[in-house]
Amino acid sequence: MLQRCSQLARNAYKGKNVVLRQNNIRHSSTAKVWVNKDTTVICQGFTGKHGTFHSQNALNYFGTKLVGGVTPKKGGTEHLGLPVFNTVKEAKDALNPYATSIYVPPPFAAAAIIEAVENEIPLIVTITEGIPQHDMVRVLDVMKHSGGKSRLIGPNCPGIIKPNECKIGIMPGHIHSPGKIGIVSRSGTLTYEAVNQTTQVGLGQSTVVGIGGDPFNGTNFIDVLEKFKNDDETKGIIFIGEIGGGAEEEAADWIKSNKLSSKKPMCGFICGVTAPPGRRMGHAGAIIMGGKGDAKSKMDALEAAGVAVAPSPSLLGKTMLQSMKQAGLLKLLYRLDDNNSIVNIYIFFVFSSLSQQHIFCLSFDLFLCSFNCNLTNEYQTTQVGLGQSTVVGIGGDPFNGTNFIDVLEKFKDDDETKGIIFIGEIGGGAEEEAADWIKSNKLSSKKPMVGFICGVTAPPGRRMGHAGAIIMGGKGDAKSKMDALEDAGVKVAPSPSLLGKTMLEQMKQAGLA
Repeated sequence: MLQRCSQLARNAYKGKNVVLRQNNIRHSSTAKVWVNKDTTVICQGFTGKHGTFHSQNALNYFGTKLVGGVTPKKGGTEHLGLPVFNTVKEAKDALNPYATSIYVPPPFAAAAIIEAVENEIPLIVTITEGIPQHDMVRVLDVMKHSGGKSRLIGPNCPGIIKPNECKIGIMPGHIHSPGKIGIVSRSGTLTYEAVNQTTQVGLGQSTVVGIGGDPFNGTNFIDVLEKFKNDDETKGIIFIGEIGGGAEEEAADWIKSNKLSSKKPMCGFICGVTAPPGRRMGHAGAIIMGGKGDAKSKMDALEAAGVAVAPSPSLLGKTMLQSMKQAGLLKLLYRLDDNNSIVNIYIFFVFSSLSQQHIFCLSFDLFLCSFNCNLTNEYQTTQVGLGQSTVVGIGGDPFNGTNFIDVLEKFKDDDETKGIIFIGEIGGGAEEEAADWIKSNKLSSKKPMVGFICGVTAPPGRRMGHAGAIIMGGKGDAKSKMDALEDAGVKVAPSPSLLGKTMLEQMKQAGLA
């Protein structure tokens, strides 16, 4: 039976650059926060409803290396194209996985965890909610005597994810983006909220760990914070606690003694501000007893440790962004021309290279059409809340495949596009031709338009950037292009730094914002 399962595993991953077993080497042992692209994973409860659903999602998420699963009495079969084993021991002997995810029903979950511990699986991620607390006391006692060879995350948690590399758990993968913020949380739902907000403001996440809300769990705040502290990818930390117990106060003391908040900006939030004493709110551990464990004492402890406590969960992203700016880790960089006019604006992490992954759209009612790729990257429409329906950079060469009119004609009939930003530059006659088309089709009267022409100060005969950006024979200068656009009803912004505000004003005047 074991030989057949091993063969199934080899067949499933043949040619996929996944090493299933190599002389007891534990893959992803180099991960700074437990998981990375090399983490090999099995699933306990593999063929059940929840195990199947979340295992398929893991496989679909950037190739998380799920290599097999365990379901008693189904060993020797295949599920989702992967081998099924009767026991964790069989799976370990064949695959030597670094991690296991557990989707076993509550009455049997403790036994599943203990089986993984006894087989020295380094990382055990237990998603199951509702495990009897006396069962978890027994689990923690077994782990205490296991020699520290296994780490338990959970139970009753969303799991752990390193964006675009490895997903172990039930979190929605699509809201995550690679970045620089480590997130640790007792609350699953607010974990997703923090993730989505840090994605929206362009910070992204390094690693996200949901430790679970039960009173007896395997990994606490301090365990995760210690990992974040030593992780070069993690430049800021979001800490989400909740009422009940003393884990948050203990973590605050650790943060203070290790001066973590002075090394890496931290933002926090405590769930359960309005919870009455003695009533459990959601998680088994979320209860205020004996006047201890209330939200205020936890928030006070965090603030005393230098953590910026967000007043609302809806402000986690903004608070984190502000903390990063104050620490000098996030800046807006401007490039000026000879007249000190802003010609390019970038969002830039001081600790990383310029990356477009930090530009995000919040809504879908504006269209940008541009010659200039740097100005196409403008984040201003996102900042003012207009967002973008579609963005097209047609290129700056004299001979290109798509011109302004081709694009304008498309979004003229696009119901999602309510306004247009038109960005041209000196050289050629494409802008004037487009202005004539806009005028003849009365486009600016149907959809508000804002324009800008790059190269106002460019001297005749000198190419500025693009091959097509050159004024020749007195033609193609910025003024003639701006005049043509204004004559066609396009509001020309006086500076690229005002594109967003000018567009917003035009949308308001048209009653569209």
